[in-house]
Amino acid sequence: MPGTDYSPTLSKLNALFGELGTNPDENIQRIVRATGEILQGACTLFNRLDNQEQSLCAWAAHNAPHDLPESDPACGHICYEATITGQDRPVSIPDINETRFATTDPYVRRYGLRSYLGHPVRLQGKAIGALCIVDMQPREFSRRDIDTISTLAKAISLEEERKRIQDGFEKSRSMLEEMQSLAAIGGWEADPVTLKSTWTPEIYRILEITGTQPPPGMELLGMCAGPRQRRRVLAAMQRVRRGQSPQTTEFKIRTPRGTLKWIRASARAHADNGVIHKIFGSVQDITASKEAERALKRARDEAQAASTAKTEFLANMSHEVRTPLNGVLGMLQLTLRTELDQEQREYMDIALHSCRGLLTIINDLLDLSKIEAGKITLARDLVDLPQTVNAVVQGFRHQVADKDVNLSYSLDSRIPDNLVGDGGRLRQILFNLVGNAVKFTPSGTVRLDVTPLARNKDTAHILFSVSDTGVGIPDEALERIFEPFEQADTGLQRSVRGTGLGLGIVRKLVHLMGGTLTLASEQGKGTTIYASIPLGLLEAQEDEQLSPTDHAQGEGLNILLVEDNPVNRTAPKLFLEKLGNTVRWAEHGRQALNLMQENRFDVVFMDLEMPHMDGIETTKRIRAATDMATPASVPVIAITAFAFPADRKRCFDAGMDAFLTKPVDFKELEQIVRSIHKAPAR
Repeated sequence: MPGTDYSPTLSKLNALFGELGTNPDENIQRIVRATGEILQGACTLFNRLDNQEQSLCAWAAHNAPHDLPESDPACGHICYEATITGQDRPVSIPDINETRFATTDPYVRRYGLRSYLGHPVRLQGKAIGALCIVDMQPREFSRRDIDTISTLAKAISLEEERKRIQDGFEKSRSMLEEMQSLAAIGGWEADPVTLKSTWTPEIYRILEITGTQPPPGMELLGMCAGPRQRRRVLAAMQRVRRGQSPQTTEFKIRTPRGTLKWIRASARAHADNGVIHKIFGSVQDITASKEAERALKRARDEAQAASTAKTEFLANMSHEVRTPLNGVLGMLQLTLRTELDQEQREYMDIALHSCRGLLTIINDLLDLSKIEAGKITLARDLVDLPQTVNAVVQGFRHQVADKDVNLSYSLDSRIPDNLVGDGGRLRQILFNLVGNAVKFTPSGTVRLDVTPLARNKDTAHILFSVSDTGVGIPDEALERIFEPFEQADTGLQRSVRGTGLGLGIVRKLVHLMGGTLTLASEQGKGTTIYASIPLGLLEAQEDEQLSPTDHAQGEGLNILLVEDNPVNRTAPKLFLEKLGNTVRWAEHGRQALNLMQENRFDVVFMDLEMPHMDGIETTKRIRAATDMATPASVPVIAITAFAFPADRKRCFDAGMDAFLTKPVDFKELEQIVRSIHKAPAR
């Protein structure tokens, strides 16, 4: 039967497939040429379809005319109409003139084509082109011809698939190399016995090595910057070879170009049935991150040093300022307890108020430092709200006396009388808010209103509203004024300048107490600041502990005052004596211990920083004594210009019972004396 002897064709196909290599494009050219040689056509073409342009491209050809266009519109061509858009089967046309393609295909008339045999080439289930042969004479194509072109078209499909896979692999490899370059990470694999390795290109760049093949042996080991680094790498590699993987280590190397680098190397062993066949790993250049880490540590150390210097400066400043201020405040308080006429008392009140204003600035500076360091704690005492509010407002009466300002306050009758909290911090908040309002109100009104908000079993939320008709605050400065050392730019700024600490401290303290702070202001019309602060409610079992002490006073106490500064010694001594007590004094701890050896004292007021023996050491010796006339359990009260939490802790650790900060408010001193009167003997 003609056309059924496949032997010659199979021989040629076997020879063809034996010649195919790894390059898909070259293989397709070979297949097209073999198609023409086996099927003896006048011309053989592999036409690819350009879907975007809807055109046919003669991608590969054998015996093609020299004027064959590189591409042509697909519509009307036999290759496109009959083969590519048809079914997945061969198309055989013995005589083109008997079909419509005689008029639609421009190549038929141009080259005198009469017969056609083609088969679609598919990729991932979609026709992408066609392998075809044409002849100048009518031709009946045999079954062998049809099977041959089908086989060769499918061979081209396989090469197209190989090309797609290779292109994808190359794209992935290129992307991986780019990613490795961006991350400064290279990959490698090595033989666990010979240590012969294969590297990705990025490792060459990291290690600054030229060439295409890695040097033999353990390259990184030889680059290690010192024996210690070398031992670290060797130990990690030995653990991997023993199957203890993965392993990661960081070390410093010196490249062949002399560059010092930090490297992070990781390795993992691949084993089958307990036998390690390959070791895989990565090398990452972490020099930049190490430098950033060192820079961060330097910055952290510098910040810590700056914070320590600031703390030491504030502590020293506090001590140096509080010491003379203690004498001034003490003498003013003593003078106010003498017989004065109205004018003299007014002058003393102004001086005392100014002295306390200076103390507020000092406390603000210290509080700002403590809040920023997270070292501030809140007290839990009875809060006499009417007395607190009245004292704050009365403290500014002298300031508004020379101004056309009406200063007033109101307390809602529904406010509970069993409030507990940090009364000192609350007084500080109100003092700053009212003081700020008075400062920036040249005329008009300043008012403090106190009203209850919500209440539950344990807590009452109290709203403190401070309103004024002053200069107001510009919109752009509303947030900035709560920052430390900031003030709004107003017309009064030059004449009423301050530290700018007040509102910054207020916001931090309000938030520390669990409250909220809001502000409403209109420039030229005034400002209202609302502080909502939760205060506790006194429980029955706390009543005896926190209620004010009985002011009834029996016989005077025998008091020892240990203070090396004559000014700081004189004012409290005179005040305590005015309360009916007997006061003796000592300049330092040694004198104090000698006096206590022979005399029984009811309480000791102790300075901290003194010559010969300081207050901490003296207190420790008092607590350890067994043969003194004064009992070792005598109350010891610190009176010091050191006001930081660490100072308070030192005092309590040494065995002191209470802590007063200079300058001493005589009301606090009197309260301690009265509480000792009431306490049982120790």
